[in-house]
Amino acid sequence: MNTRMPFRWSYIWIPAITLSTAFLGSYFTSLGMGWYGSSLTLPPLTPPRWVFGPVWSAIYILTTIAAIIWYENAPRGVLFSITGSLFLTNALLNVLWCFFFFTMHWIMLSFFECALLSVVTAALMGALLIQIGRYGLLLLPYVLWSFFANLFSEPFCGNKNIFAALF
Repeated sequence: MNTRMPFRWSYIWIPAITLSTAFLGSYFTSLGMGWYGSSLTLPPLTPPRWVFGPVWSAIYILTTIAAIIWYENAPRGVLFSITGSLFLTNALLNVLWCFFFFTMHWIMLSFFECALLSVVTAALMGALLIQIGRYGLLLLPYVLWSFFANLFSEPFCGNKNIFAALF
C-alpha cells in the first residue's frame, strides 16, 4: 500500500503567496513601528505587541491550509473564480492596510480599508463554506480578528476631519 501523499504544485505556490503577503505586510509594518509605539495613544482594547506575531502566524497558516484544500477539492466554475479573486483581494488588502496605517499614517483610510478587509474575509469564508464545507471555518479566526481589529482601531480615528486624515 502506497501511503505517500501525491505532490501538488499548489503545495508550493499557495504558501509562496502567503509568505509574500506576510513579508510585505511585515515590511510595511516595520517601517512605522517607531511611530506606532511613540506617537499614538493606543485604545484600551489594543492587545499587547507580543500577541500580534502568534495571531498572524496562526491566521496565515490556517488561511494557507484552507486555500490548498479549496484549490485541490472545489469544483471549477464561476464560484471557484470568485473565490480565487477573493483570496487575492484579501492578500492585497492585507498588505495595503499595513502600508496605509504603519507606513503612511493614513489612519482614517486604514480604518475604512480594514472594514473592507473584514467584509472580504467574511465573504471568502462564506464562499469556502459553500465549496469545501466545514474547512471554510479555518478562516473563522481571521474573520474574528479582522472585525476585532476594526473595533480597536476605530478610536484612532477620533474626531478627525476625514479629508485631513486621508491625505
